[in-house]
Amino acid sequence: MRSLVAILTFLFVQRCAALQPHLPSQSLRLLVGNALMPQMSHPCTSREYVADAVLRRLSRGSRDDLISDESVNNLLPGCLEVRDMPYRMHAREVPGDGACLFASVAACLWWSAFETHADLNDPAFLDMIGSLRQLAVDTLQDTNVSTLVLEGDEVLPRSSLVNLAAADYNTTPAAYCERMRLPNTWGGGPEIVALSHALRRVIVVYEVHDPSLRSGNSQGSSAHCMHPVCLGQLSSSDGTAQNAPNQTALKVIACLGFPQNVAEEPLHILFTSSAACSTGLRPHAGQTADHFLPLFPAVSRK
Repeated sequence: MRSLVAILTFLFVQRCAALQPHLPSQSLRLLVGNALMPQMSHPCTSREYVADAVLRRLSRGSRDDLISDESVNNLLPGCLEVRDMPYRMHAREVPGDGACLFASVAACLWWSAFETHADLNDPAFLDMIGSLRQLAVDTLQDTNVSTLVLEGDEVLPRSSLVNLAAADYNTTPAAYCERMRLPNTWGGGPEIVALSHALRRVIVVYEVHDPSLRSGNSQGSSAHCMHPVCLGQLSSSDGTAQNAPNQTALKVIACLGFPQNVAEEPLHILFTSSAACSTGLRPHAGQTADHFLPLFPAVSRK
């Protein structure tokens, strides 16, 4: 983790001059481990924590001027409402080249730090994607990490998570990790959990809301989705989530790392269909989820 912080700090310092005057002087603190989120004064659910964190972020200033130019920033058109949440989301396109998970997390980190979107072709940003991939695998192989938090009281031994991930690919844990280090290997649930731990951030995973499903306790459904056996379904290579047509609202399906990894602001990613995004359309239900996109909060108009 220290080596990644050093790399990111060096790379981002190089970019500061070009990003002025957009960069506040304290922006690098987001990436060097300073706790920004206040300690929770009372118990709360993962959804309450996320809603409070997003609204706190948005209250620090308008983001509309930073994300309004969709053509420049590769943002998908419009805003996406989030079911049972007091905010909306902008989604941004990233390439489906095997690194979409790590590119999505990198894009969220960049925006969180600098309040501006990264150039996806910037060498510093591309290096960041690779560093995040290596950080995820380093965490999965770190014998000093005994357990990893999924969500709530669901905690899994690190070795068990790697074993489950390897079993999904019918390979050994060592071979799985070696393969995951390669630039075009698709990342999924285990890597999200590992990054949440390493970055000390909750990573909120969304999907397109399916209104045809019976409405129920979203916290309970999330716990089912984040069962160790189901983590493999969060993979950009062969995801199988299905949704009903003609809907564009999102819902939270997991707050990975909560309540342990709350030292920094949460990051938001969408598990969706590459087919919907490759044409520049907003992601919608009824398509197979096989791709990750970064999400950026916006004020709700509800």
